Amino acid sequence: EIFSGLMTLAIYTDGGSTPGTELFSTVFTADLPMSGSANPGWVGAHGLNWALGPGTYWAAFEVRTGQTADFAMPNSPPNPLSGYAYKGSGSWNQQFSTTGWRVYSEVPEPTTMALLGAGAVGLIAKRRRVVC
Repeated sequence: EIFSGLMTLAIYTDGGSTPGTELFSTVFTADLPMSGSANPGWVGAHGLNWALGPGTYWAAFEVRTGQTADFAMPNSPPNPLSGYAYKGSGSWNQQFSTTGWRVYSEVPEPTTMALLGAGAVGLIAKRRRVVC
């Protein structure tokens, strides 16, 4: 059986143990095959062009006011997903739930890459100056 409805996918800043400020969001139609659990092949919204810098963000699947969706998400998120949160009575709560995940991202800083590059150039230059 397939359940369909409108949902929102949103990206939030990290507010510590719960999502912070909303950065991006989009509404999409979720067509989810249901047979007692969520379809692991479902990928959600697509065609997004959201640029995020290095940092920690929350991705949230939400059913907002005026939207209707009947769905389930897998109980165990794949790596690198980390924390869980759910929103009830207007505030975020940290618990085991499948409506929001904290995503950790490690992106090398430009300064670090420049230092690594300068070190490699220095090693190459030193190898060329060896006198026998």
